[in-house]
Amino acid sequence: MLSEGIQVQIMRAMAGGFNALSVPEDYEGEAQPHRPADRRRRQPEGGPVDPAHQQKYALTPTGRARLPTADGIELWLLKAPGGPLPYDDRRSKRAIELLSEAWGHGLAHTLAAGPVEPAAAIAGCELRPRAAKRLLSKLCRTGLVEVLAGAGKVELCAPTEWLRRAVGALTLGARVESDDRPAGARPVDALDFVATVQLAAPLVRLGEEAGGACRLVLRLGPAGRRHPVGVTVEVVEGRIVSCEPDPESASETATEAVGELGAWFSALIDQRPKRLRFEGDRQFARDLVAAFGKALFDEPSFAR
Repeated sequence: MLSEGIQVQIMRAMAGGFNALSVPEDYEGEAQPHRPADRRRRQPEGGPVDPAHQQKYALTPTGRARLPTADGIELWLLKAPGGPLPYDDRRSKRAIELLSEAWGHGLAHTLAAGPVEPAAAIAGCELRPRAAKRLLSKLCRTGLVEVLAGAGKVELCAPTEWLRRAVGALTLGARVESDDRPAGARPVDALDFVATVQLAAPLVRLGEEAGGACRLVLRLGPAGRRHPVGVTVEVVEGRIVSCEPDPESASETATEAVGELGAWFSALIDQRPKRLRFEGDRQFARDLVAAFGKALFDEPSFAR
């Protein structure tokens, strides 16, 4: 829905505020056709319109909840490799749709850990091989994936910075869908969490003095049956040097940040980590979580 610039434009106008998009001053909303049964109630042509029979529009709570996701998408479009893309540009619509397809079918997840051979990326996608190959090719042309030279003459596929920055918009969308899941949409799972952390990791910056290992843990599942999904992050001189899913390393990595899905949304998007539980070197764990949130959702940092 949010790939259509005009739809976002109308939603923002009806909400009473919007960012870069603007609505023409003379825009009065899209009139809906009258049903045949309404014709006998219409005023004579040229006469006054009965206010009781006028079409009225209001943005529902569902629509209002999606506006932050639209803002995240627009911010992401400003970082397109070829220069900022207007939301209502057809290239923007195509990029949003490709991002959604790559994430929805798992292709983005197979690329998240780093450069992989095209065959491995295609094998990890839920689409049929031929369709997955076409999607990978489109992602390369759009600037979401790049081809690198590996050892020998082997070509490797890797996520571009633009794909990594898309994690912010995807996370905003995931929070909306966790509260109001559309029909057929799947809930956030372990692969989503791991891919999110791995894609965002190269964007994260801490102070040069920061170093150590920290396990980021998401507790998934229904109440009473939750299970942990862990990603161990290693930091050297303020930069993440490794980011591996390692749910069995809890006893080896004493420093942890643990929480349920809602707690992670609050910590990253809202910069409110109070609902997370920190163990071990708590300050380092807090700083690491804050750095992830800043890399993905702090607009001034994003703009640089």
